[in-house]
Amino acid sequence: MFDGMFIPKARPEVNWKHETASLDMFDHLVESNDLKVVMEEYGLVLPEDLDFIKEQIAGPQNTQNQGQKWPYKGRPEDKSFLYEIVANKRNGIDVDKWDYFARDCYHLGIQNNFDYERFLKFARVCEVDGQKHICTRDKEVG
Repeated sequence: MFDGMFIPKARPEVNWKHETASLDMFDHLVESNDLKVVMEEYGLVLPEDLDFIKEQIAGPQNTQNQGQKWPYKGRPEDKSFLYEIVANKRNGIDVDKWDYFARDCYHLGIQNNFDYERFLKFARVCEVDGQKHICTRDKEVG
């Protein structure tokens, strides 16, 4: 709502997206706090893990790669299902939406009927058309 309706009305000359702002904040936090050293101490492999984190937020970072079969740099294609956890571009079922449901229901004073624990209980990683995806039984989504 904020970046889809409010910003275009309030500042039509600005092409603002919350994903871009999140990437900028993440870069600022990493750089201004010298976190690369700390990340490496905890076993992160740089720059691959930084790429992966950014791709979780906003999708593929290099627009030149978007025509390629596998546009991501942070993880190889055999880990494709990992890109469906935070910002699922395939079907929109992701923890970002789960957070919206919980927060919005709480602040509206209504019950959240989405049971993420049940979803996780029945979710599986399956290979579909040569790529791994997070899948659920058809009877669990209806």
